[in-house]
Amino acid sequence: MKILRILSVAAALSFATSVSAETITIANGNDYAPFTDQKLKRGGIASHLVEEAFKAAGWTSKYKWLPWKRGYDLTKKAEIDAAIPWAHNEERAPFFLFSDSIMSMNEQIWASADSNAKSYSDLEGKKGCLPLGYIQPDYLVSMMKAGTVKLDTPKDMTTCFKKLQAKRIDFIIANSMQAASIIKKAAIDPNSVKPAITSPDISEAYVIVSKDHPKGKDIIAAFNKGLAALKASGEYDAIVASH
Repeated sequence: MKILRILSVAAALSFATSVSAETITIANGNDYAPFTDQKLKRGGIASHLVEEAFKAAGWTSKYKWLPWKRGYDLTKKAEIDAAIPWAHNEERAPFFLFSDSIMSMNEQIWASADSNAKSYSDLEGKKGCLPLGYIQPDYLVSMMKAGTVKLDTPKDMTTCFKKLQAKRIDFIIANSMQAASIIKKAAIDPNSVKPAITSPDISEAYVIVSKDHPKGKDIIAAFNKGLAALKASGEYDAIVASH
């Protein structure tokens, strides 16, 4: 009886531990260097930061690497707990909860080294490149509606830069960190392209969770708590610098 009683207590403690320890699955995607890619160290800067933020909050996170659209759709249906790193827009806002910003980036217009583009109006009559699924800036949407700009939408940003180097397109919309990473790792001649225009706008990347997820608010709260802890300790900056 004593042995059974001890086993019962042990089982109860084990159960209590399992229900209090949170483990979530996060949809992630490739070819978004230096932020997310299975081939990168710790899956990239964003993957590293998100994993450590949840860890700091006492949660365990694991990534499911999927095509971007599939990961997004499964997260929207709450079949996967969360997804990273997604921007906020009006189309997504009705369906998702958004965390505090994982990171902030400057948006740039990249063009051939011999381009004379200095403002958005200089893009009229040109062909741009922005991968499928990326948010189209308001100025680009307006120009496309007016028929003054055409847009190529390949599957990834690396393809955009290769097309720019080959002069098959005229400009790319990319953030500064992503552009620098692709130029370095995809053997793009750094002398063949340049950041022609830097937007004053800052783009933000977030953890997103479906509003239909029963623990959605808890997931977001845990991440925000852990992220704040990383920043307060200095670990946030150390992680970014390590990449």
